[in-house]
Amino acid sequence: MERRKVLDVTRVQLAVQIGWAKIMIEKIENGKLRPAKQIAELLADALHVPNESRAVFVEFAPGSGAPPDTDVSTSHVRPAKA
Repeated sequence: MERRKVLDVTRVQLAVQIGWAKIMIEKIENGKLRPAKQIAELLADALHVPNESRAVFVEFAPGSGAPPDTDVSTSHVRPAKA
């Protein structure tokens, strides 16, 4: 996920934040797994997806293909928790 990289969050950190295994994050990023809406919402929270992009991000979760890129400008970026 491009947004994860912009936020400088590792797959392990993201997995811990949402309560999933690293391998599941890898599968989502590689297009081998589509997260359920609930997981997509947790990902949106963890990745600080802006409100104006959140609905589109979550909407793509149960469908096919990768979630759309969201605005990754630094104005929406908060530092990752240590």
